[in-house]
Amino acid sequence: MDGNDAVEFFNAVHERFGTDLTQLYEHWRDHFGPEGLSCWFGLIIIPPAALGGAIAGMAGWSTFGGLAIATVLIATFFWGFRRWGPPDKTIPITVEEVVNAVELGSWYEHLR
Repeated sequence: MDGNDAVEFFNAVHERFGTDLTQLYEHWRDHFGPEGLSCWFGLIIIPPAALGGAIAGMAGWSTFGGLAIATVLIATFFWGFRRWGPPDKTIPITVEEVVNAVELGSWYEHLR
């Protein structure tokens, strides 16, 4: 989870169990990304959509055909980006770590 989902989850942990999460908040960006996709990913949708529409138009296909082509192109791009793009540098947090923090009463980054 990222963005607001992570904020809401850890706020609920704090409210329910009184866990001090100050250490986690100091290192928040090490663990969580922003909400949603980057605006750059939004711009990536435009070329495949235009290409899909152009291919469908030249082939005499319907709008649905152009949409299908665009969807395949976008999915292929995201698959390739996940496979060969820059690595995800966030440090995952396990359920065990959350349980340990609740049991200890606070989040200690050095216990990771």
